[in-house]
Amino acid sequence: MKQDTYFQQATAFQLIPSEDGVFFDQDGRTRFCLNAPRANSLSVSLPGGPCWPLEQGEDGRWHGTLKLEGGFRYVDILMDGETVLLPQLPIGFGCSRTINFLDVPFEGDGFYQLQDVPHGSVTRHYYPSTVTGRTESCLVYCPPGSEGRSLPVLYLQHGLGENETGWVYQGRVNFIMDNLLHQGLAKPMRIVMGNGMVQLDDGVSTSAFPQVLVKDLIPYAESVYPTLEGKWNRAVAGLSMGSMHASAASMTHPELFGYVGLFSGFLRMLWENEQPHLKALDAPDAFARNYRVFFRAMGERDEFFPVFEEDDRLLESKGVSVTRKLYAGAHEWQVWRECARDFLPLLFQ
Repeated sequence: MKQDTYFQQATAFQLIPSEDGVFFDQDGRTRFCLNAPRANSLSVSLPGGPCWPLEQGEDGRWHGTLKLEGGFRYVDILMDGETVLLPQLPIGFGCSRTINFLDVPFEGDGFYQLQDVPHGSVTRHYYPSTVTGRTESCLVYCPPGSEGRSLPVLYLQHGLGENETGWVYQGRVNFIMDNLLHQGLAKPMRIVMGNGMVQLDDGVSTSAFPQVLVKDLIPYAESVYPTLEGKWNRAVAGLSMGSMHASAASMTHPELFGYVGLFSGFLRMLWENEQPHLKALDAPDAFARNYRVFFRAMGERDEFFPVFEEDDRLLESKGVSVTRKLYAGAHEWQVWRECARDFLPLLFQ
């Protein structure tokens, strides 16, 4: 994209915060009022979903009122058919790009909201990787009052086209954990979030992260922070692509992980021909001993539901029993937030 195009996007909207932006009305509708004087057309789109045109009123502003599902929603603003970033909406990294998103209020959303409770911290770290030959990045959540304390660790991964910031900016896992701790529903733990879109010399790898996790990230994180030792003090979980990473890491290294969470949860690495980690399913008694929690969950409208049903049949054929939970929703952050809310209290009990 040319530099002048960046400038045009940055100045596309002339917004007065009290009058312009996105507003959530009491009737549950989401109202857009945008001042884009150079636009010939303006519309709102959900990536891969419907598109709604906004109408220009007599005041020159573009208006529209939409009925959106509650919770997290990626959203695109299209000006004259081109996607632009709206400065008054939160901006995250998803769908392999910077993107706006909405958090549409609904009854029952308090579990991930910022509450008046003690708060933990989120810190960025950089660590050397023997797998990539590069310096990699991770975020670490530490619960309130945990400085100097030895704690168990959850390694928590994002999905395809996202990065290590996803579980904080989109998932709000730090607020979810703060609220659970305040209610006495979860054990204090650190949460380490790495970048699963691993850059190798021949490009981005969607399958190399389990090696980075085992060889580099775990040794680094557990040397920087005081950590309780042993597999019963270590968990791994992830959403979508991250669930593949969690499956591969945990079933290849049952000596390292005692708790596993698969959100929109794949047992198989979909982009790989070889699936050596699935050999762990051939010994159902050992599988049951190896994991105190093996949690698979997904939305009932998930686009990958037929794949999950194939995994169901694979588990049944092997005689392996796991926890399986179904949520209202699709392949989306709102479901994954609920997965985290229900999975975190199961850990390290």
